[in-house]
This record gives sequence, C-alpha cells and structure tokens, in this order.
Amino acid sequence: MFAEWTAEDPIPIGIKSIETGYFLTIKGLDLSQAYNLELIEAGAFSNIEVIEEYQESDNCYTIKYDTSAEVSTGLNSLVFGNNDKLIRIGGGAFAYNAIENLELYPNLYLGTSKYCVFTVPDTGNQAEIGDTIPIFAYTDIENLKVNAGKNSTSFTPNGHVLYNMFVDASIKNLSFDDNITEIGYAAFSGTRTTIENLENLPKNLKIIGDLAFNKSLSGSGKTLTIPKGVETIGKRAFREAGFANLVIEGTDDNTSNLSSIGLYAFDGNNFSNITIPASVTFIDLGAFGGMPSTGTITVKNNSTISSNWGSSWNGNAQVIYSP
Repeated sequence: MFAEWTAEDPIPIGIKSIETGYFLTIKGLDLSQAYNLELIEAGAFSNIEVIEEYQESDNCYTIKYDTSAEVSTGLNSLVFGNNDKLIRIGGGAFAYNAIENLELYPNLYLGTSKYCVFTVPDTGNQAEIGDTIPIFAYTDIENLKVNAGKNSTSFTPNGHVLYNMFVDASIKNLSFDDNITEIGYAAFSGTRTTIENLENLPKNLKIIGDLAFNKSLSGSGKTLTIPKGVETIGKRAFREAGFANLVIEGTDDNTSNLSSIGLYAFDGNNFSNITIPASVTFIDLGAFGGMPSTGTITVKNNSTISSNWGSSWNGNAQVIYSP
C-alpha cells in the first residue's frame, strides 16, 4: 500500500495496477513513465477516506467513504503518459480533488468500474450511476489538455449524456492538441459539467460527435470557431452553450469540408447572423433553434439545397440564399 506516499516522482515503470485507496495524500501524479500500467481502480486517488468496501454480488461492490475526512492537500497535477496498455480507469478514481493541470490521451478507456455504489455514511446518500461514478466527480480542474495518442487521434471516452467522466466537475480552461481528429459522443456533455473557457477546437478536427459539449459550455458573449476540416457536427453537440457568434472557417473561400449539422446542434445559443458554407448538404431539425426573427442565416447555395432539411432548422431566423 502507498497511502502515505507523497513523492512527485513518476510512478515506477513496473507497476501494472493501482487499487482503491492508494496515494491518498499525493500532490503531483506523473504517469508518463508507467508504461506497464493497465488499471486504475475506483477511488484510487480520490481525496476521500475509504471506510469500508464489500461485495454485494459477483459484479457489484460498494464503497463507504467519509467526506468529512477529506485530505486537505489533495492531488493538484496529473499527467497521463501516452500508454496504450492503460485501458481502464475506475469510477471516482480522481474524485474530490483540485487539479491545476490535467493531461489526457485518447487511448484511455474511461470505462466501468467494479464499484457500482459509493455511499456517504453521514448522510446515507448514494451516488449510483449505472455501475460507476464519474472519474473526476466534484473535482475542480484549472487546465485540461487533450493530447493526441500514438495509436489514436479520436477522443471518444465512454460517456453518457448526463453521466460522463466530468459530471459535477468544473473545468476552467479546455484545450486540444491540433492533431485530434474526433471529439466523440458525450465527451464533455452534461448539465452538471461546467466548462468556462473552450480555448480551441483542433485544427485537424473532422468529427464533432453527438452531445459532445451538450449543455456544458459557458460561451456567453464569445465566438465559437469551427475549423474548416470539420465534416460533421452531431446532434446537440453545442446545445445551450450561449455563444454570441459562430464562425465556420473556409466559408468565404469555399474550403470548408462541413457537410452535415445534426438535430438541435446549436439550439439555445445567442447567434444573430451566421453564414452556412456551400459544402453543407443537410441540416437537421432545430439545428439553430432559438434564433430570433431578427436574426439572419445566409446559406451559400441555391434555395433548393434546403428542400429536404429538417423542419425549423433555422429557428425563427430569416434565411437568405447566396450562391
């Protein structure tokens, strides 16, 4: 057991797994050289005190923990190496921390844990979300960087619209390696996830998946820029983000690759005037729902292009076709 280990040296190369309750007082965690690490189990680096764990069934364990015993000097920096052997991180593994700098790689399978219920003894409340709790639940993250992996440029963590790995987490600054080509399903989605500042979308991005940033971004008064290489924007990808402006690169010189915009993709933003590039062949139902009657959407194509588009795709905005 390494519960009192506080060194900030890299985790040794030979370690293959880290189980619940390890490293409870560690400040800086460097996994960049832990090339053989395969598993980080539930609650392994949580800033909590585990009181008891017991097995309820073959596939279900319960952990009881005491939130009043939170360690005051929790994890404040976390670096994952580009390790293709680390395939699972358990529920709540890094919960209840304040992490200044966090770097993730897309090869990680941020998936199910054997722990299906976390119980808080003093209140009796349970955090039961399928068979896991969010990996970074109740963690404040100052800077989150998503890097490209040596075997993958697609960041598609195992998530759900309300139950992704950042549920109940707060992210101040989110940035991406420009070599990331896909931001997958519900990667940063959720009404209980807050992202204050999206610093950039990757220059080489091609796919923005369904629910990618659904209801999580705080874009008030800001401009959202879609790189010209993006081909598809999934349903509800930027719903209720509150952005004031939308810029799709490559619109003016016809170099945009964007072909489709999904259902409610930008519903609930505060756009007044936007331009759709000539490359777009389909826009689904309510994609720009919420745009006011005083707003204008300019489509750089003939009016026939929208004959099969979803109903109310433009909200209440006036549509101008400009081939």
